[in-house]
Amino acid sequence: MTTSKNQRRPWFGGDTFEQLIAILMTLVVIQTAVVTYWFTLADDSNGDAGRDAQIFAMRGLSQQTVGSLKAGYDLTGAYQRWVELNTLAKISDEKGDVAAAERYRAVRDRVAKLSPMLQPPYFDPEKDSTPDISRYEADTYVVETVALAERFANQANLKSAWFDKASAFTTHITLLAVALFLFGLAATSKSRIRWIFVLVGFVIAAGTLVWMLWANFQPVNSLSDDAIKAY
Repeated sequence: MTTSKNQRRPWFGGDTFEQLIAILMTLVVIQTAVVTYWFTLADDSNGDAGRDAQIFAMRGLSQQTVGSLKAGYDLTGAYQRWVELNTLAKISDEKGDVAAAERYRAVRDRVAKLSPMLQPPYFDPEKDSTPDISRYEADTYVVETVALAERFANQANLKSAWFDKASAFTTHITLLAVALFLFGLAATSKSRIRWIFVLVGFVIAAGTLVWMLWANFQPVNSLSDDAIKAY
């Protein structure tokens, strides 16, 4: 018997159950493609956040190390030398050796020019007995180090959030594979138990759909750079 051109060929021999299975499997395959795409985006964001966190950690450590070394030199090197020369100048004045006192003061002033800590606004010999070390350290490296630590923590939190999303999407892909397997069993089974396979597979696919939508649209919160600077 020939089939007319206007007659549509039935799917799988016209079996309604097989048509239903074909539709369900097609929908699950589409669902799997979508969640796989979301997984790729989340995994990329996870990698980017982890890389940025490492960069901020290294920059913070470098800033802390260089800054503390510089502040240590300014305090134990330049400032101590300045104190010694200033003391020698005062002793020379007490002894009446004006020329020696002037020489000590000239060298002392040259030493002061080698260190920002011995210059305004951190130190004024006419008004201050000691430099404002805390302010100097804050301006030199502490503030920037704290900001880098905040940026590191922010990126670490981002990495954790994106990692959780990627892990959830991986679970979704696994569950959808189980649903496809159950639909495949139902398609090859001729007994009434095939409806159990269909029902369980449908519940898994539908539940996974709700879960994946919830996971995808959960916001990933992070601090802006302006907020970190303000902090």
